[in-house]
Amino acid sequence: PFKSRTAMELYWVLDQTDTMRDDNQKLANTARGLLSDLQSLPIDFRLGVTNMDPRNKGRLDRNVGWHRKGSTFDSELQNRVINCSNSGSSTAGRWKCSRGASPEEKGLQAARDGLRYMMGSASQQPQSFEATRNDAHIVTMFATDEDAGTIRSSGPPLVSDYVKFFQGKTTVLSLGTDGQSCGNEDTQAYRHMARATGGASITLCSNSIQPFLRQRLIRAAAEHGYYQLNETPIPLTMDVRKPGTSISRSTQDGYRYYPNTQSLFFSGSAVPELQNQQQSQPGEPIIVIYDTYQ
Repeated sequence: PFKSRTAMELYWVLDQTDTMRDDNQKLANTARGLLSDLQSLPIDFRLGVTNMDPRNKGRLDRNVGWHRKGSTFDSELQNRVINCSNSGSSTAGRWKCSRGASPEEKGLQAARDGLRYMMGSASQQPQSFEATRNDAHIVTMFATDEDAGTIRSSGPPLVSDYVKFFQGKTTVLSLGTDGQSCGNEDTQAYRHMARATGGASITLCSNSIQPFLRQRLIRAAAEHGYYQLNETPIPLTMDVRKPGTSISRSTQDGYRYYPNTQSLFFSGSAVPELQNQQQSQPGEPIIVIYDTYQ
């Protein structure tokens, strides 16, 4: 039975510097459509935004924390990233916005500090509005046109140290540049982090960022969700049903199968009804019949 939606924390770590202003505005526009898409999927998602100024330590805005509202997300992008300022606002002195001639953009360091704190593994325990949920999978999304400042400036710890930290804690999605067809610098450290954590990358110059994010978030939800088969099926033999209804394989209105984790994800009318304890209604069951190799 389908008792609850797959819980996910979507952690946005965004480059706040001047060269990213247009890209961040494009991302804000993209996110509006993406969040509307996600509302229709069986994903219980929350949003968290931080920037790459290491002085913020990857923390979320104390006035917001984790949330689910597209309008709040848009406001965060405008005030904490795109038009971020060290002065002249109610967040002065507690929300740092390194910009100008020598900006600091240390995304990997910021994300590591933030995840340590929000997951409760730092010396200081997170407040409730900042803490990640124990049953939620975290997807960390980096958007930047500069390679990781931490790697570039400090030498060891190098990429491998960050890989060791991020693996098993989060899936990384990288939105960056390649130094050739897109941007002046190659954001290779973030791409490497994405590959190492089972994530993926796309350039900021792409016109298909929204479909990319939707596809990768759905995959992460499937791979860390509830519908994982006990054995490896022969895909062509799979027969997926709800009581009295056959479900077809479809990306829009049916099921998708992800062989890496032997998991299923449902969309459209195929999404099972949730358990409703108040009305004493059990979750709608899913039946999967399949052959396996012996």
